[in-house]
Amino acid sequence: MRYKQFGKTGLNVSALAVGSVVFDRTTVTEGVRTLKAAFDAGINIVDTANAYSAGEAEEVVGEAIQGRRDEVVVATKVWGPMGSDPNARGSSRRHIKQQCDASLARLGTDYIDIYQLHRPDPETPIEESLSALDDLVRAGKVHYVGISTFMPSWLAVESILTARLIGCAQPVSEQPPYNLLDRSVEQDLLPLARKYGLAVMPWSPLAYGLLTGKYQGGVPDGSRLATKPEIVDSPAFEAAVKATGRLSDVAAEAGITVAQLALAWLLAQPGVTCPVIGPRTASQLPELLAAADIELEPSVLAVIDDIVPPGSAVFPLGD
Repeated sequence: MRYKQFGKTGLNVSALAVGSVVFDRTTVTEGVRTLKAAFDAGINIVDTANAYSAGEAEEVVGEAIQGRRDEVVVATKVWGPMGSDPNARGSSRRHIKQQCDASLARLGTDYIDIYQLHRPDPETPIEESLSALDDLVRAGKVHYVGISTFMPSWLAVESILTARLIGCAQPVSEQPPYNLLDRSVEQDLLPLARKYGLAVMPWSPLAYGLLTGKYQGGVPDGSRLATKPEIVDSPAFEAAVKATGRLSDVAAEAGITVAQLALAWLLAQPGVTCPVIGPRTASQLPELLAAADIELEPSVLAVIDDIVPPGSAVFPLGD
């Protein structure tokens, strides 16, 4: 496994991060087994969120990191709804501090390495949210502050410059949607991240599984998109399946799978730190891990640019 600098923090993280959002479709035992297998293979950064499976994903992560907490960089998030209480959501000072303590309890740890605002909150001034996060940093409960999907990119700039203005811990990372079928962040968010030294952790690097090729013959039962007819019935989905077919041919010629092509391509993009992979089972890990050691030829990269031009989006993920 290769390791890279996490922005300007001085942290060294694996070229791939492992996520927990898909553990709602597997057992706790399998989720823990999958994470432990990832750690054993050299992955040292795990991404989760309080809202994933209403907190259960954090509990799975907490169980998996027991006995190796000091070896794992834990990134979690706050913002999503955590119940019917109208105040149990968003990025208010109250919600951030309550959920930090709740996440610490679920994770079974006394500190969070990277605590991220999961999405922008238009109802709360960014200085209020950043000030609350800074309090957590000063209290030792959080080491670094991050943001996720702060798009359009002026929202990311606002968070950085506001933190500087009010003297708070500023964001060190951004998690945008980014994959071979959605390259829209190349227009401004990636240049911004390079300018300000943000680590970049792309989410859904395989585009909800489209870039595994499993949707080429239809929508399998139990798949992530099986319950999303609004996506499956859209023209964008049809275009994405067609583009994936062409990318699969490119991968076959290179002697790799289309998932490995997608991850190796993403790792080759300037400014990308660690895409967040989401294996549901330990058996899915070897194929994904192998992508970290694949270097694509310039001719292959050129063909990919022809299929999905830089800055374009065949299958925009949005939120």
